[in-house]
Amino acid sequence: MRTNVRKGAMRVEEKELVIRHSILLITRDVVEQSLAKIQLENLLLRQLYVGASRIALNEVIQDIQEVRKELGKRGIRVYENENLNGSMRVKYTSESQQNDLTLNRDEVKSMVSLNIQNYIGDVKEKFEKATAW
Repeated sequence: MRTNVRKGAMRVEEKELVIRHSILLITRDVVEQSLAKIQLENLLLRQLYVGASRIALNEVIQDIQEVRKELGKRGIRVYENENLNGSMRVKYTSESQQNDLTLNRDEVKSMVSLNIQNYIGDVKEKFEKATAW
């Protein structure tokens, strides 16, 4: 009985890791798109926005690398993120079994938005420390 509970707990953990990976990839894409738009704008504070966006992007990329390492340690391979009508389907293999999970569009948008808010908060904190008198 303990084995089943353990396996179930591992499955929940691996699903959370797969979801985190997929959400981070979307977060990276959103930040990259925003950065590209900012670079084209003729804004007074453009360099500040570009710098902040690059810091956030670097942190997202580091998090993606960490999650990929953890996926690799666990023998999990995410091989497809597919956009369906109003949802996202993620396919992955674990323990030589094919798995998939589906997230609705609102869940994905909410998670990406929360991620971006957290990265912006981190950037703000770094700027505050750097400019502290």
